[in-house]
Amino acid sequence: MRVFVLEDDPMRLAWFWSHFQGTELTCCTDAADAVRAFRDGRWDVVSLDHDLGGQTFVDSADKNTGAEFLRQCGAEVAACPVVAVHSYNQAGAARMIALLQDYGKSIEWTPFRSASHLEALMGVK
Repeated sequence: MRVFVLEDDPMRLAWFWSHFQGTELTCCTDAADAVRAFRDGRWDVVSLDHDLGGQTFVDSADKNTGAEFLRQCGAEVAACPVVAVHSYNQAGAARMIALLQDYGKSIEWTPFRSASHLEALMGVK
């Protein structure tokens, strides 16, 4: 199984590394690197944060956000079997979900480690 994560928080990254042991896990901490890494492979599971660079409640127009990543890779992400938007930034998450819906992917907001996030990710392990 190939898992792609866009996340900059070290504690959250440690959780993903722990949870997805034994899988091919790629973690990126900024939007530009994520675009390059994502386009290098096919992914079974994608989990995305919105706010990057150690900042919180960032505007979706910012270039280093999950929204920017989706503006560049949204069609490819929408084609993945499992996609989760795990940002605590509800406005940013809503923008990301809207971008995915533009590509026909219907998902719900699943804040990091919430019951819905765990359910979305546990179903594939």
